[in-house]
Amino acid sequence: MMDEFASGSLQHLLALAGVGAMAVLAAQAGRVAWLGRGGLVIPRVALAAGLASCYLAFAAYNVLIWRLPLRECLPLHLCDMVLIAACVALARRHQAAYEFTYFYGLGGTTQALLTPELASGFPSVEFLAFFGAHGGILVALSLLTFGCGLRPRPGAWRWIVAAGYAYLLLVGLANTVLGTNYGYLCAKPDDASLLDYLGPWPWYLISVQALGLALIFVLDRLAKLLHTGGLTREISGDAGPPGRPEASRAAANRCEEEQEDHG
Repeated sequence: MMDEFASGSLQHLLALAGVGAMAVLAAQAGRVAWLGRGGLVIPRVALAAGLASCYLAFAAYNVLIWRLPLRECLPLHLCDMVLIAACVALARRHQAAYEFTYFYGLGGTTQALLTPELASGFPSVEFLAFFGAHGGILVALSLLTFGCGLRPRPGAWRWIVAAGYAYLLLVGLANTVLGTNYGYLCAKPDDASLLDYLGPWPWYLISVQALGLALIFVLDRLAKLLHTGGLTREISGDAGPPGRPEASRAAANRCEEEQEDHG
């Protein structure tokens, strides 16, 4: 029999630990990226397929088990759009899709993992699909960053901020037309979340914007560390695979060439 899910429970902590472990394993793929230009095609495609499968399973569970109307199961939450961007970035090493995943995956999906809105726990389809999809976004980001060598471009934060405000406008319109609550723009989630500390509606919408801009600034600074290679050395202990200190730079150069082809 499945237990009800509770944030901070043992199964929640174990799920977070599993996501962290998978992200570390994906990062270590960067140590063998020098093996060849297409060396990560299979794991990238497999991960993209896994992300898509988890999303479809989660949506099907909501429709078939929870009997939610289809208008409430559209891919209009921010994490849904991040997942789509992650799949595109994995399949094509698309630069803009990677940047969207980087900023909104680290800035938004992480918060969703810490405070999930779930009713049933392990081993329900809802539980597995949720952590598979949201955790898979961070695993994909780790693989693309440390395996492929992708990095956010200098100044990418500008279009990311513009995309965030476009999301607020478009999803706000969708909520008005459909009577939904995508992006939690109309009300806070039922379960405890970061929004509980940001004031009542509608004032928390202003707090969310301020917090989001601050996170984008921090992540932009982190991206600069990635460009210099300092963060990569701290994580892996060197700049590339054993005996190949130039490997990370070579992997990044290969990906830059492919970005010109696909971006």
